[in-house]
Amino acid sequence: LLSSLFSCQPIAALDALCGGDEKELEQGIMILRDLANIKPPLAVVSDKDLINWCDQEPETRYPAMAQVIVISTRTGEKAPPQWTSIALRYLERAPDSGAILRQLTSRFMPESGWSGSLTAILESNAVLLDQLGAYPQLSDVVIEQKERLRKWIEEEKRRETAFHQDRDERFE
Repeated sequence: LLSSLFSCQPIAALDALCGGDEKELEQGIMILRDLANIKPPLAVVSDKDLINWCDQEPETRYPAMAQVIVISTRTGEKAPPQWTSIALRYLERAPDSGAILRQLTSRFMPESGWSGSLTAILESNAVLLDQLGAYPQLSDVVIEQKERLRKWIEEEKRRETAFHQDRDERFE
């Protein structure tokens, strides 16, 4: 239903779901986040419409919508992830692009579960930070987020190693 509404009347649907005060925006974002695990409803909204809607109240709408936009895509199963055009436009247009990048980076962990190694998923997503060379204003935040992600990956490697060692010892 929401995908259909966003396809036909994206601005009206955004206003109805996420317009109003901060509480209404937060409630709309929760709904979009819950639905994103099934099928991201905002994927049918054009970049132009999302940007125009966010530009009406940029201080609140860019950070809120950064929680639910599709941030990356892959061209094939083995291909590295690439930023979506809307994620890059958010980095260009948001009043605080560093805060947006921090928020997008926090979403590198799968939100709806995963199979296999979380370390591998995080390492794969880390390449997204290497793709931001065209954004020199973000270089300090990119360095900061690379370090944060490096620590996150190291911790996850330790956790996975401990889990596998414990599991392997039980079978001996």
